[in-house]
Amino acid sequence: MPVHLRIVNGLFQAACTRTAGFSSVNLSLLHPAVQVSYMMMMYISVFPIAISIRRTNVYEEKSLGVYNGTEDDETINDASAMSYVGTHLRRQLSFDLWYVFLGLFILSITEGSKIKKNEFNVYSILFELISAYGTVGLSLGYPNVNASLSSQFTTGGKLVIIAMQIRGRHRGLPYGLDRA
Repeated sequence: MPVHLRIVNGLFQAACTRTAGFSSVNLSLLHPAVQVSYMMMMYISVFPIAISIRRTNVYEEKSLGVYNGTEDDETINDASAMSYVGTHLRRQLSFDLWYVFLGLFILSITEGSKIKKNEFNVYSILFELISAYGTVGLSLGYPNVNASLSSQFTTGGKLVIIAMQIRGRHRGLPYGLDRA
């Protein structure tokens, strides 16, 4: 493939990996590091990045010249903001990742016979699971079948994929009023 087409294809894949699920190359032929980066992009694509840091009207007061605080207040606010973001990310990851691992565990049970026969490997199942959780639709595929890997899953495995899609689609919804 010529260099200019590779660049365009790379940009296309970078955008589609996050949302669309289109693929212009066979993903199973890509280097495993690229596949792992695709999994991270699919997981992060639906991650609720809207981490708002609530602050007072300090900036408005500073611009009006009525703010009486010191510069130390600003460093304290920045430190507390970073602490808030870190705490929020830890809580969100711990809240979401257990669904992915639970889904992987259940799929390992439902597809255990095919894993033992080396028809599937756990890595391909994890890729399919994260793609479902991110509602992206990418798949490493199945040899000699023009469909996704999940087309070869048992009925129970397909139900797990459906449940992961629903859970991933709704994970940005408020938990109570605001989980953060």
